[in-house]
Amino acid sequence: MLLELKNQKEPLTLKGPQLFVDFRNIVQGEVDWMLEGKKVSQWGGAKKPQPYPNSAYGIHLEAVQAELMGPMLPQDKPWEQGYLMYLNNIMLEDGKYRMWYTVVPDDFRYREGMSYNHDVGWVLCYAESKDGVNWVKPELGIMQFEGQDTNWVYGREINRNFFSSGCIFKDENPNCPPAEKYKLIYRGEEQHEDIDAWRNRQIERFNGDCDPKALRGKPGKMGTCAVTSGAVSSDGIHWTPIKDPVMMYCSDQMNVCFWDDSIKKYVGYFRMLRAGRRSVGRSETEDFRKWPTPYPCLEVPLTTHPSDDIMHCPTLKYPGTEDLYVMLATMFRRNSDCRDMQLAVSADGLYWNWLPGKPAATREQGGKWVFDEVEVGYNFVPLQDGRIGVPIVTYKYPYKYPRSLTEGDRTPPLGEAGYAVFKPGRLCCVSAPDRGEFSTRCFTMTGKEISLNYSTFGHAGYIEAELQDKKGKTIAEYSFADFKRINGDECDVRLAWNNSSDLSVLAEQSIRLCLRMHMSKVYAFEIK
Repeated sequence: MLLELKNQKEPLTLKGPQLFVDFRNIVQGEVDWMLEGKKVSQWGGAKKPQPYPNSAYGIHLEAVQAELMGPMLPQDKPWEQGYLMYLNNIMLEDGKYRMWYTVVPDDFRYREGMSYNHDVGWVLCYAESKDGVNWVKPELGIMQFEGQDTNWVYGREINRNFFSSGCIFKDENPNCPPAEKYKLIYRGEEQHEDIDAWRNRQIERFNGDCDPKALRGKPGKMGTCAVTSGAVSSDGIHWTPIKDPVMMYCSDQMNVCFWDDSIKKYVGYFRMLRAGRRSVGRSETEDFRKWPTPYPCLEVPLTTHPSDDIMHCPTLKYPGTEDLYVMLATMFRRNSDCRDMQLAVSADGLYWNWLPGKPAATREQGGKWVFDEVEVGYNFVPLQDGRIGVPIVTYKYPYKYPRSLTEGDRTPPLGEAGYAVFKPGRLCCVSAPDRGEFSTRCFTMTGKEISLNYSTFGHAGYIEAELQDKKGKTIAEYSFADFKRINGDECDVRLAWNNSSDLSVLAEQSIRLCLRMHMSKVYAFEIK
């Protein structure tokens, strides 16, 4: 178990944007006891010194709420008229946006003798776009629906063990063969005439590390077990199912995994039950085809409503960072039967914190886009306007609304695709509603400039900056007095002292960045 972060000791070596999503880069501070202007040790004289706080003040962390953009994917195909839709992933590759989404064709309602009911008759579809907003659904010739070519790439007849949602990711493992460049992990169902023999083989294969729920089989379905399955592809369109389960674990819907180069393993996050509530479990493996059962890593915040659940747990590193893991959690609010998006963060993928403040995306933010609930897909998608989009699907009706009702205007809760949009680096912020101040932990100056991502309350708000040495002493010519205060709303401003942003003279020195704030927010900083 990793107990100490690789980049924990000062001076820190910072790479990429440093988002203020937790306190890892902020000095804790302390109280200095002063007597006649001098610091007194704990074993000082008999006279009574006065306390002098030497720590951050007037600030707090605050989650950012996204702007919602959509809908953007018309449900204009006959197989898209079922009761739900998921956005599995959107990627930008070689200038082209690629989308994988899941639907449940409606034929289970009217076709007699179907082998695919609403629980297992899901299909994975594919779409492409030049701008990430307007999509084309190519007829791929892989499967048909009622005699019509489709954009299906997985599910039903393609794989023998059914398909239910899942996550597609691009494998960054340097040893990954080209034929397995894309991977899919999903909830599958195994059906066998001799289910006991099959179970025993899996128990031996996984050395007994099997979820009892998976071994018991699916209620009401003799000879059936719900497991975690996988598939591989060279292009993301033509898929080859992996013969055996990749994990003997039954985990519903949007489970995710990716190659984590920090630990040279695949890491996955899966839904699990803890004390009757949906929570998040974590697993890691060097072999994508064989995963240990997950262990608990995150539950609902204790400050939330006691009926809340974590429905889905899409997790990945924030783009350009090495040690910022973000969970794009879909939260299920049972008391309202609706879902929304809330973010959790980690420095190592093991230990997690929820971002404080309001959920990142809710029904109240839809504007003219009217819906009851939000479900989160997978990935941070760079949009053409420079912002970052998280794929989402909204539903017109609540999560448990009767999905078989089709009379009049009582239609099933079909999903509409869109994005929860953030400005770069803005998931959370250090906020100073009035006056505040804080210092970063000591870091090595590995570049020539320091960039700040910030916003202020109009012209009334402002930010001032100072550079200090590792002992907290002001560096000459880089004091607050040498800095021209800034205000506005900028994602990438080079900090300048005495009208110069060039910090080459401080190269490889250990320094701190101290910020004074008034009615302002700081989202991130970066050495460039």
